[in-house]
Amino acid sequence: LLVAVAVGLIINELLATDHGRVAMDSPRTVVAWGAIVLGLFFVAPSAMNGRWTPPHQAALTSSRFAALVPNGSVVLTYPYASAINSEAMTDLALAANRYRLIGGRAMVPSPGTGKSQSIEPLAPLGIFNTFLHAQFSDAELAFAQLALNQHVGTADTDTQFHADLADFISRYHVNAVVVTPTGPGASHIRVLLTSTLGAPQRVGRVWVWVVRPSSIH
Repeated sequence: LLVAVAVGLIINELLATDHGRVAMDSPRTVVAWGAIVLGLFFVAPSAMNGRWTPPHQAALTSSRFAALVPNGSVVLTYPYASAINSEAMTDLALAANRYRLIGGRAMVPSPGTGKSQSIEPLAPLGIFNTFLHAQFSDAELAFAQLALNQHVGTADTDTQFHADLADFISRYHVNAVVVTPTGPGASHIRVLLTSTLGAPQRVGRVWVWVVRPSSIH
């Protein structure tokens, strides 16, 4: 994200005119341009040559993962699917859209303004906040909130996370929690989930907690 911002600022300078930087008039646009250029420079050549493979493709398309997360399961993921992060939505696509993902990113018309807005994360917000703080450094999270207009509150304490997770699972009838090792705090999230839901199943580098009525303790 920081690299995308830097690239976007450089492009902004190159596109500047005597009348101002009309091409890039907001932090959100700066980040978007930076991300596009980085994507073209790094991802597109590899994809065209057939060398790029999504990091968890083998795990998410395996028969073992399908057995743990059957068709139609309601799944909470780390990273949390939101405007700030789309990895969980990519993983859902790799799994052939077999399960129902909590969260997501959608641009919907905003009544009376003509603008668009992202859908809000589900309550209790402690799950969303804790997951985002684990995935990103403070600097990355600050840039992401500014660029995408997505507020992130403080992370839960361990005790509050336990209570919020129990509430979240009950409220949305969660069948499984799926964690991929993303960000500096991924191991801490795994510890938090294990202390609440017990030991997970491992499929490649993906961790899966199958949620049953007796799971939470």
